[in-house]
Amino acid sequence: MKPLKGQVVGVIGFNARPIACSLSRLGAEVVVSDYWGDDDLVSCCKKWVAVLNPQPGERQRTHIDRPVHEALIENFLNVADRNVEMVVIGSGFDDHPDVLATLKRNYRVAANSIGVFRRARDRRLLKQLATNAGLRYPTTIEVKSPRELEHAIASMGFPALVRPSNSGGGSRVRLIVSEDQLTALTRRLAIDHAHPLLVQQYIRGRDYSMTIIGTEGQSQAISVQAQLIGIPAAGRDCDFVYCGNYCPVRLEATQSQLTQAMEEIASRLELVGYNGIDFVVDDNGEMWLLEVNPRITGTLELLEVASGVNLMEWHLRALEGLLPDGPLQARPTVKMIVYSTVTGIVPDLSQFPGTMDKTPQGTLVRRGDPICTVMAEGETIAETYRTAAEVAQKIQGKVMKV
Repeated sequence: MKPLKGQVVGVIGFNARPIACSLSRLGAEVVVSDYWGDDDLVSCCKKWVAVLNPQPGERQRTHIDRPVHEALIENFLNVADRNVEMVVIGSGFDDHPDVLATLKRNYRVAANSIGVFRRARDRRLLKQLATNAGLRYPTTIEVKSPRELEHAIASMGFPALVRPSNSGGGSRVRLIVSEDQLTALTRRLAIDHAHPLLVQQYIRGRDYSMTIIGTEGQSQAISVQAQLIGIPAAGRDCDFVYCGNYCPVRLEATQSQLTQAMEEIASRLELVGYNGIDFVVDDNGEMWLLEVNPRITGTLELLEVASGVNLMEWHLRALEGLLPDGPLQARPTVKMIVYSTVTGIVPDLSQFPGTMDKTPQGTLVRRGDPICTVMAEGETIAETYRTAAEVAQKIQGKVMKV
């Protein structure tokens, strides 16, 4: 049964391919506005446009005269016809929800309201909700000058995280552990009212996310995933960049309490459809709420592969007021984003099993650029992780250094 057979559905997001492919499996004809324009996007949609258009021999890096979130919307409006029946939203708009207003005037948007996006980024509200739910929330201070940055870290102490107010996927996050690092940072960065930074208490622990399906006022947690952050196997240097997830995860002593707390937070925010909440369990076992992502997250494809369930169908049913019966039953599965360890030319990725989000062969990537995603399944998480890491290493080794 294909419940969306014959319907034209739009997808807009930084990496829209997983959502597009899920909707395509439901029978939809998908129109996509994406950032990357990877090789395997075309198999999931009838029409697409990308902000970053890969060309043979080079990755286009021409100046974009508007922010990415605006480009994603404008590109979609330019390529989509009036027969698009609804539009699904991916990443790229968490900190810029107002740009969705233009979209909502033209199409039915299958996503949270702009007001919900704003509440999900209200740090004061999140701290209150976390406290009420029995969780902790890291101290976070916005700074608009080098002096404010120095005062914030002095009050918080080392180590501390410093990041832009709208960083995504862990990019441009810095761990400051000394006065020398702080001094170097204040000399290097532009910090003012137009370019504020966030200083955040650093929580040492393990990173997780919880996936929640919501209707207005009710929520159902369907999965907990561990996050892979800054891992060398993926090509990172122990930084804070998102490198994927694995599941299933069971937090034996705290999962019931955590599930109840996260469902309460999601319900209070009135999240609808598929959403994600990031959190840390620290070295003392305390749980810290980090971030609420009020839209379909990067765990979608991992969970669909691990469970065999089409989660876009669950997303759309939740928008009609129907929650799933319970959590997913998942097999050991690892999603690992592979980053290039050199500046070089991308090989033919079709020779590597389990690859997706494939950068076109012959594209020039810089050190630290994503090349593709590897998805691996196995009998245990350890075995599956090894498989994904081995494929990642082979891919990195095939990038022709220039």
